[in-house]
Amino acid sequence: MATLVACVRTYASAEEMRSAYRQIGARLYGGVAAPALQATPEPEPELEPEPIDPLPPGLPQPYRYVVMAVAAALDMAPMSVLGGVAPEDCRGRSIAAAVTAHRFDLPPDSIAEQLGVGRGFVAESLRTFEIVISRAAVSAKWSDLGAVVAACAMAWPLADVRPAVTVRVVKQVFADTFGVTVREIESVRRTKGLVAVRHMAMAVSKHLTSNSLPEIGHRFGGRDHTTVLHACRKCAALVEQVGAELPDTATVMDWARAMRRVVS
Repeated sequence: MATLVACVRTYASAEEMRSAYRQIGARLYGGVAAPALQATPEPEPELEPEPIDPLPPGLPQPYRYVVMAVAAALDMAPMSVLGGVAPEDCRGRSIAAAVTAHRFDLPPDSIAEQLGVGRGFVAESLRTFEIVISRAAVSAKWSDLGAVVAACAMAWPLADVRPAVTVRVVKQVFADTFGVTVREIESVRRTKGLVAVRHMAMAVSKHLTSNSLPEIGHRFGGRDHTTVLHACRKCAALVEQVGAELPDTATVMDWARAMRRVVS
């Protein structure tokens, strides 16, 4: 025991401490060595949880940056800016389209593709942006992006924003309603049930959005505009029947559920 105490007082090495412990243990246990000292394991450092990115992985910069800034300024979910159908969501999407076009000098076609809107929507958003910025005490080019977005969020006229839906929303809603995936709708698979859902989603996209036939075809897996035209003609009677039953304020979900009731 004195040896062990001496080791402690002299700050002996770990191996010397273990040797002294074994000697004492051999005496206490009648010549049988005591159990070896177990080194106390150091606690593993707690890892910070990785932040969850709420945006689609295919959305590149600077679109991700602008959408997140708009969502923060309007206190809404980032995915609402991309695919929401409420007027407030459409206002956020309009701000994102205009800020991206003006701030980063990106072509309208690219913005329309990434944000899932029509080129006309981008042009209309830019016109509103010019009016809003001209009245605000900020420079659209040189002010901080957050200041530009905040100025737009405060003064952007909600009444001027059409409650338009996007092809992205139509595909997602029809996929969820009919039990398929968006990837399947965009794929080349031609099973009977999947083709029917694809045609209905194309027809509703033409009916509810401002996108042209080529734009819709491109967003449905790169299909030709003639494919969209064929889908619209094939579903014309169904669209007319459902449209007569639904109010003007009907959402994409209302259209998808009504069509499912009719075709089932």
